[in-house]
Amino acid sequence: MRRPPRPADLKDLESFLDRPDHPDGALTLGETRGFLFAVACAPELIRPSEWIPEVFGGESPAFESAEEAERVIGALMSLYNEVTGLARASAARLPDACALHPDPLANLGSEAPIAAWSRGFREGHAWLDELWNAPLPGEVDQELGAVLTTRLFFGLGERAESLIAEMMPSMSAPEAAALMQRVFPDAVVQYARLGRVLEEASKAPARMPGRNEPCPCGSGRKFKQCCGGAG
Repeated sequence: MRRPPRPADLKDLESFLDRPDHPDGALTLGETRGFLFAVACAPELIRPSEWIPEVFGGESPAFESAEEAERVIGALMSLYNEVTGLARASAARLPDACALHPDPLANLGSEAPIAAWSRGFREGHAWLDELWNAPLPGEVDQELGAVLTTRLFFGLGERAESLIAEMMPSMSAPEAAALMQRVFPDAVVQYARLGRVLEEASKAPARMPGRNEPCPCGSGRKFKQCCGGAG
């Protein structure tokens, strides 16, 4: 059984991530948790050799010693294992460190744990966007869009007001934030579930359509009267 990251290890990781010599785009510890959730829920396996540089702004981190490298990467992998375990549980959830503040509007503050998580999640989902571009049934595509709106909301900060005005014009900012807070746990579960749906779909063997089914070429004719009757 993999052990969760120890507080001392997370402190070391946080200090390393906060170093000013990292390139622009490097993530904080809170943002890394959100980024790793997107990685864990992706429709295909993302190897550490691919995602670790992204945590540090797209470049391999510069360590002062082999001991520091072992300590930092070890803590990062422990955090990844914790996030992956929670993301792939029967009811996905976030680490306790990402708990929502009781005051919904407080979660929009840049230092709020869930705001940092949402910013990191945004980076992770954007980086892996092409993996989510598989053709989806209309209702599934709409569900993914709604889930993403909820997951990204608290990372918008002051821009959340623009989203509220556009998508929830009848609500005040406190009302919209309260609504997002209520549906956030379900959105966590649904995002993880959709990732598994796409993962399983990619593994399923292609099935020849039945003779009386619509032809997959999009002609609108039955398969037997179109491509199925060719030759």
